Amino acid sequence: MFIKFYIARSGPQRHAAFARYLSYIKRDGTDRDGSRSRMYSQSEEETGVRDFNARARNDPHQFRIIVSPEDSRQIENLTGFTRKLMAQAENDLGTHLDWVAVNHFDTSQPHIHIVLRGKDLCHDDLYIDGKYITEGLRYRAEQIVANSLGPKRWRDITALQLRDVSRNAFTSIDRDFEAALSNGALKLTRPETQSERILENIYAKRLKHLQMLGLAKQLSSRTWRLEIGWTESLKSLRRHEYIERVREDMSASHQSGIEAELSSDILHAGESITGRIVAILPSDELSSRMTLLIDGVEGQLKRIILPESRVEDLPGIGGVLSVSATVNPVAEIDQTILRIARQNGGLFSTHLLRSQDRDISANREAEFRNRLEALKPAGLAMPGKDDEWIISEGFDATETGSKLSIRVRSWLPISQLIARRAFTWLDETDPRQFTSIKRGYGAHVRQTLDARKAWLERQGLARPRPGVLDHQELQEALSGMAANRSKTIVDYSEVSVFRGVFSGHLDLARRRFAIIENTRQIMATPRISGRASWQGRHIEIRRSGKSLEWSLGRSRG
Repeated sequence: MFIKFYIARSGPQRHAAFARYLSYIKRDGTDRDGSRSRMYSQSEEETGVRDFNARARNDPHQFRIIVSPEDSRQIENLTGFTRKLMAQAENDLGTHLDWVAVNHFDTSQPHIHIVLRGKDLCHDDLYIDGKYITEGLRYRAEQIVANSLGPKRWRDITALQLRDVSRNAFTSIDRDFEAALSNGALKLTRPETQSERILENIYAKRLKHLQMLGLAKQLSSRTWRLEIGWTESLKSLRRHEYIERVREDMSASHQSGIEAELSSDILHAGESITGRIVAILPSDELSSRMTLLIDGVEGQLKRIILPESRVEDLPGIGGVLSVSATVNPVAEIDQTILRIARQNGGLFSTHLLRSQDRDISANREAEFRNRLEALKPAGLAMPGKDDEWIISEGFDATETGSKLSIRVRSWLPISQLIARRAFTWLDETDPRQFTSIKRGYGAHVRQTLDARKAWLERQGLARPRPGVLDHQELQEALSGMAANRSKTIVDYSEVSVFRGVFSGHLDLARRRFAIIENTRQIMATPRISGRASWQGRHIEIRRSGKSLEWSLGRSRG
């Protein structure tokens, strides 16, 4: 039985992220027949995303739970299973829960996504111990499966684990290893029964496979060392398989023509890349983190992991970014917290820290406590008894491994820049840096630079002037938009007060504008980071000196 959870916290933009998450898990291609999944609740066979979002608008947080029974293919009614499970959870917690769920059949192991509000049906804030979700809820789920299918026979268990022996993913066998680890070492006990000998054989085969992957090393006949970060490496391998499928899908539909080699690493501190966005993928199915695949001009393919709110302020597929990574000072602390938690069943404490570093100073301990307090609002660290902290399975220290500096080079795919009357990234790029590049995105950039130069010469724009062309580009795009909507244009530089609805964005070659419109007028203002969730909301804009002040109003409709 596999159960994973994440607590998504509320914030200035979080309600929009709550809504997007529900839309994501209810996406096309996840039901048995490849169609869109049906969302249900305890009492409704099909419930709407909008109704649940309306109830959850002011919730302080949201619980996201994935439940994957090992026998899920044998369970004919996953919906009935989920309802029994959540009814039992209500009984255990002593309160009525407001939740929705979606069954997914798009992987080899069918699973259930449950989204639980941060308030109960009495409108009181709901807090649940993380151990109840990972241990208590797992126990209840196993009871329901056993009552439905009968006790799992030993040969069924071993058959399941034998299938996991050579998987390049984090498996139930690895979960057993993780629980038995002591200071990074795993010692296999001597078997006394036939079933224990079978299990030992499975464990030994799995360890040999991990050794082949470079994640384990045999110290003696019965003792193994598992390398630091081995669980994340296994989870990463599974993500890479997903990324490879995305690449194959894009190539099959001729959307990308990617020729770069897939890098096994995210962009690390000290590295940089300039290239196009070829995919925007969920980092996992619980948190609001997203992974951008960047196809670099020098032939590399890198993963950039960002919060969803930050991705909203970036171009879509085909846009060009320059990304550089620098050292993040909290990375070492987070890596230490995660390493100790993995070695101790998800627990971290200063006592466990001192057991590994006896010379640690009081000031250093205070830094760890401050960091844990900082992680608490996001649900990544929860205080336990004494000085213990429960570290969430959703905590990924790679997020803090480096600080990312991102510069948008082009909001549009470069194929749209060739004949564009605007000052573009191509116009400020030195073509000599692409002379020796014969393949991949760099070669595509070089060819596009040649085509852009020829077009500019035909237009008499051999030396394009940025200010003039930028203004012309905006006016042409805005005039077309105003004509289609039968509205007049308002110049944001001359406005004192303007009221309207934030209706979306206008992406130009080097700039993104926010579009604000009312029944008669339309206005484009320079984008403001973090305002994507304001779309559809009434806005009041006032000029204060040389700047504009934005005030948020009610939702439209």
